Amino acid sequence: MSTVYVCAPGRTGNIASSIARRGYLDYLRERGHLVVWTGTSSPDYVAGLGLDANDVRTGSFRVWLGRAFVSALRGPTRIAVDTGRVEVGARHSMHMWMLAALMIVAFPRGGRGIWRGRGVDASSANPLVLLPYRLVAALCRRRHPRPLPDWAFRLGTPVDRWETDRPFAAVVLRGDRPRPSDTWMEWFAATTSALGLEPAVLVHSSADYLTSQHLSRALGGQYRAWFVENHADQEQTVRDVYARSALVVSDRVHALVAGATEGAVPFGWVESSSDTVGPVFDAVGMPWVGRWEGDAAERFPTIDADLLEECRATMTESVERCRRVLGRRQ
Repeated sequence: MSTVYVCAPGRTGNIASSIARRGYLDYLRERGHLVVWTGTSSPDYVAGLGLDANDVRTGSFRVWLGRAFVSALRGPTRIAVDTGRVEVGARHSMHMWMLAALMIVAFPRGGRGIWRGRGVDASSANPLVLLPYRLVAALCRRRHPRPLPDWAFRLGTPVDRWETDRPFAAVVLRGDRPRPSDTWMEWFAATTSALGLEPAVLVHSSADYLTSQHLSRALGGQYRAWFVENHADQEQTVRDVYARSALVVSDRVHALVAGATEGAVPFGWVESSSDTVGPVFDAVGMPWVGRWEGDAAERFPTIDADLLEECRATMTESVERCRRVLGRRQ
């Protein structure tokens, strides 16, 4: 089996930072022995990556790069770039130049580059700064008929083991945006009342505390604050609630994805959202999720039992399809 050298640094305090990367690392682990660079990331973030006893982790890029070059000179070595949106800047461009050189050294001995689920904001970058990003992308190129689903769809409970008892309506809202209007609060309360569901306010990021407390006081029901920094523990806390939720409403993409992978129907119907939810779910066949994203709450339709069941059937098919595309073995 070949060795896979992968970059996976991330931020503490937001479980989205580790959720998608864990799905990516699980995929890569099936293709070789993992050597993971996590940079200055905290142990709490690293806990959320789900590394196993056979994985090797280092915080030193110099050590990681040196080992990778030695491995690439000896035999088949795969070089995997971090998934998700990649930082663009002069400093990080040097990092990309080194990855490109590493891939070029690895190719003659059966190695290859992997960069799946990538995103680079090139709107304001200097063309010279972007050059190594484009080179790495070219070295990692494979033909895909369509963009990959988010790696977080690879996680979660198998569809045939989803809970049937779902008394909750989960809600997760960002704390760095305006609080929801009274009209939105009335819409959510009316939805939960009509469906006979209990609100459950969850926290995906420590930055969301004040908003989550406001929601909890206004809506009542369950409140699961973030009492620990450990990403794995907090992720399990929210997944336990999603597994018993009929739906989840959020402006956080990975809250909606995590909910869907536990059987909670996702709705990105939040007034302050900014067109981040829709593209992710449109691409996987769930167009209703972002349909009213960023609109005024007065326009939101009622979520009744018929709509919920219709969306649930489509969601189930979509989650299964995403997992097949992402190589998950059920």
